[in-house]
Amino acid sequence: MNQYIEEIIRNYNFFKEKDIISLRLFENQGVCNTTYLLDTANYKFIVKKINKALHVDKKTEYTIQLKASKKGISSQPIITDIENQISVCKYLAGYHKKILSKSDLKKLAKTLYRLHEIKLKAKVFNIENFFIKNSKRIDVKQKYALLKLKKYKKDLVLCHNDLNSNNILFSNSVKFIDWEFSSINDRYFDLASIISEFNLNKRMESYFLRCYYKSKKHNKEKLKIYKILYKHLCKIWYDKQKRRKKCHEQF
Repeated sequence: MNQYIEEIIRNYNFFKEKDIISLRLFENQGVCNTTYLLDTANYKFIVKKINKALHVDKKTEYTIQLKASKKGISSQPIITDIENQISVCKYLAGYHKKILSKSDLKKLAKTLYRLHEIKLKAKVFNIENFFIKNSKRIDVKQKYALLKLKKYKKDLVLCHNDLNSNNILFSNSVKFIDWEFSSINDRYFDLASIISEFNLNKRMESYFLRCYYKSKKHNKEKLKIYKILYKHLCKIWYDKQKRRKKCHEQF
């Protein structure tokens, strides 16, 4: 597979005059794609081969990541090859964290707020429609949460939609990677994802929200609903990925 991917990369105009040293599987592999580290004489790049079954809109992903990189919160996208489902972006140095300090939370809140400030016309993720399509996999608790959510006005912004620890890089600042699922969504979705993924206690959650909102107040009940729905959405999604993987292995 490496040789096949390298041949495609060498045919891109961007790389024709660059000295490619190596292409190897990246140590941290995502669920949705196969990731490679590309070394050239001057720079490193991340190369992704996307799983076609995900039906990712690569053009929109490229546009969003480009805007995010200009804001200084993402790596610069270089190539989006829709035919071969390959994307290339500059490599970002950094590390992932499972447990966050107050300093980490402050930087993370700042990065998230900058993302949510980006103006873009894009597809809107409808969480209600997601659960309607997966109605057989939800119970009374999620149905009640969806019903309660209807009474709150949507606060639509550009969201990452997949802010687990593997998609957040820490260094002197915080940057986001892997933009496959980014879209317009309620900002509470991203807030709930960070609180849930890092299992923030009440004190740390309050601090994170104060850093994000500054002097503004958030709706505690709405956030609680999004945390319930986010956790169950993740469970449904990972169950689907396991079934796809099992099916692929069988055939």
